[in-house]
Amino acid sequence: NWIASPSARNDYLIYSEVDKKILKEIESLVDEILKIKNKNFNGDVYKYEGKINKIVYWLYGLSEEGVGVIDNI
Repeated sequence: NWIASPSARNDYLIYSEVDKKILKEIESLVDEILKIKNKNFNGDVYKYEGKINKIVYWLYGLSEEGVGVIDNI
């Protein structure tokens, strides 16, 4: 499994293998979202989405300012 991660070199993305622990955590969170949505399409999955977002922000090395920009879109 491969994921893009940011590179300081010319804003290009470089690819590196994602740590299996991180991948498992994302898979687990997505599984929880799917369980909730299968029971009730309008079910609240906000906390799981938030956890996934935090992992992705970390993977991309976003600063607090960058996260704020993304969260306010």
